[in-house]
Amino acid sequence: MSKRPKTTPRPGARRPTPPGRAGAEAALAQARQLLRQGHAPQAEGLLRQLLARQPGDHQALHMLGLIAHQAGRLEQARDLLDQALQGNRRDPQLWLNFGNILNSLRAFEQAEAAFRKALRLRACIPGGNSGLGMSHSGRGNHREASVCYRREIGCNPVFAAGHANLGLACLELGEEEEALRVLEGAARRFPDNVQVLEALGAAAVRGGDTGGGIDAYRRAATLAPRRLEALRNMATAALIAGRLAEAEEALVALDGRRSVDPQGALLWVKLHLARGEIEHALEAVEAAGLEALRRNLYRGYVLAQAGRFAEAGACYRAVLDEDPGLGAALNALAMISDGDGDQARLIGELERMLIAGEPEAGERIGLDFSLGRLYDRAGLYDQAFSHYAAGNRRKGLRFDRAAYADRTDRLIETFGRGYFEGRSGLGSDSERPLFVLGTPRSGTTLTEQVLASHSQVFGAGELSHFGLLIHQLEERIGCGAAYPECIGEAAPGQLAELAGEYLALLDTCDGAARRVVDKMPGNFRHLGLIASLFPNARIVHCRRNPLDACLSIYFQNFNDSHAYACDLEDLGFFYREYQRLMAHWERVLPNPLLAFDYEATVAGTEAAARALIEFAGLEWEPDCLRFQETRRAVRTASIWQVRQAIYTSSVERWRHYEAHLGPLITALGGVD
Repeated sequence: MSKRPKTTPRPGARRPTPPGRAGAEAALAQARQLLRQGHAPQAEGLLRQLLARQPGDHQALHMLGLIAHQAGRLEQARDLLDQALQGNRRDPQLWLNFGNILNSLRAFEQAEAAFRKALRLRACIPGGNSGLGMSHSGRGNHREASVCYRREIGCNPVFAAGHANLGLACLELGEEEEALRVLEGAARRFPDNVQVLEALGAAAVRGGDTGGGIDAYRRAATLAPRRLEALRNMATAALIAGRLAEAEEALVALDGRRSVDPQGALLWVKLHLARGEIEHALEAVEAAGLEALRRNLYRGYVLAQAGRFAEAGACYRAVLDEDPGLGAALNALAMISDGDGDQARLIGELERMLIAGEPEAGERIGLDFSLGRLYDRAGLYDQAFSHYAAGNRRKGLRFDRAAYADRTDRLIETFGRGYFEGRSGLGSDSERPLFVLGTPRSGTTLTEQVLASHSQVFGAGELSHFGLLIHQLEERIGCGAAYPECIGEAAPGQLAELAGEYLALLDTCDGAARRVVDKMPGNFRHLGLIASLFPNARIVHCRRNPLDACLSIYFQNFNDSHAYACDLEDLGFFYREYQRLMAHWERVLPNPLLAFDYEATVAGTEAAARALIEFAGLEWEPDCLRFQETRRAVRTASIWQVRQAIYTSSVERWRHYEAHLGPLITALGGVD
């Protein structure tokens, strides 16, 4: 038999598929189809059958890794892609996906190496520069990250995630206007991209446009109903703004998933607290499915807001029985301590934590403020001041006095007597809003509590509405000038619309109360706008001895928006500017205004309370003298004090600390 001559494949001809490979390709194609149809378990089963026949198939391992990543099995996903890379180290998409998994595992340095490998193999691979930017972002290198995101947009302008990530990086860098510019443009270009909408929601909320943020989150949740994060963000933004109906809207969408969504359940806790529904808040804590330690922490928090300090203390002690050094429980217990047997033990535990451990900066600040409070209640004033001063120093905040004074000048210039005389009859004639304001720690919580003890009054707490609204007015009025100058260009219809929005917000707090109290202290800076919208609304100006008020501010662990509170000279400057502005409002506002002095309330509680209720236009009710028994949540720094009967120890408290207050006394212009 003659031999068959060898044939040489023609140039460009396809090589024959090796035996068994055709079946593998068919299985891989079928698995891809199943994944596109949303049948991940069936695809996974098919791929594992393929690997049983052909161990080490890098395409099957790659696909299995992506399935595991999508399911949240991150370590398994990493191991599968690591195995796939052993079979093929020249696939840029494989390196890209490996980097994405490492980012999810917060292994940012390894992820960076993977993305750089992908980009070397294929420059401008979609998602490569964006993933590299996320590795930088994860380590706090937001400037480097923004460079990567801009490179991604340059290479792949239709890669929506690059735009979303750039906007978020700008937010981290404090460039709110640039973030909004990037994300608003991206939302116009990619109106149905969930990642872009969620980033836009974050930027809008950060920039003060809470309504725009809520709308963006709502659109994202509509587009991706299974994605819980958009709903959680929407609820969080609405709660911050006091828009309780919209918070409930988001949480109802999450309802039914509470057992698998503890974060959503804890947002229900906050919503119920905002409405004063203590028992419902406690039920929501139980529904969250938390382990015992966290459940007791949250139960303690709710009970403390309700003034049930003995029960809250029992919860915090149960936490400390399990974890004796947990700073959150120790700080919370210090907040509600009333000088009982816990005090000495708490001081010892907190001091040991400072000496023996190395707490992070934020935790150290909390420990210092807790120790300051405990030493103050023990009458050890030098030790107390030392800790308060240390806590304030560690914040490292800087207060721009010149910028603050300039804003006060502009408010006084804009809202002169002529301004209000020319706008009579505009806005809303509603008398439903009742504003309680002053500096922090001036008695606003006590005043609200007296009012809210009346059957026809609802205490809404500190609504951030006007502080957020001023950032929107330039665009909404459309005059090209910033607030406050832009308000003079507002048309009557625009003022009526703005007033209607606030009244709708009050309806979500309580639809039936004759008066709804907004006790945001900082509204003293927004009285020009408030009077423009509600010229008939009553305003209660809470006043307190300047040294006592400033000392109490200095002793409170406020957030970064109160930069003036960390330095005694800054604090005195802030207080003098507050006095200057309030003196102006008293001269020009059309509204009825009551000066409500803390010291007079302490000296004659019933007379002061009766005058307050009369000013509110209400009939007297004896319950207004039992304000400490009112069963409503209190979510301010006055959580402990407002649950006590009127006491005199806060009057001229500053004298205990006089030796330390020289800079403050000088800044205030001396002692009255």
